[in-house]
Amino acid sequence: MAGRKVGIARAADAETLRRDLFGIGASKAKAIIAYRESNGPFTAVDELLEVKGIGKALLEKNRDRLVID
Repeated sequence: MAGRKVGIARAADAETLRRDLFGIGASKAKAIIAYRESNGPFTAVDELLEVKGIGKALLEKNRDRLVID
């Protein structure tokens, strides 16, 4: 969906991440959720870089869609 913002700190589940972000499949979505469960809510969009499989290019493709909720 164009213009849809995805809240990564608490709200988004794996299906939402997979559906609404570019280049995020089921395994990366699950890795994001697992990181959040282990480390607590994300406090910055750039913290996604700490998740295995998420690099700078992928983050930049999705930056405009991501919010800290």
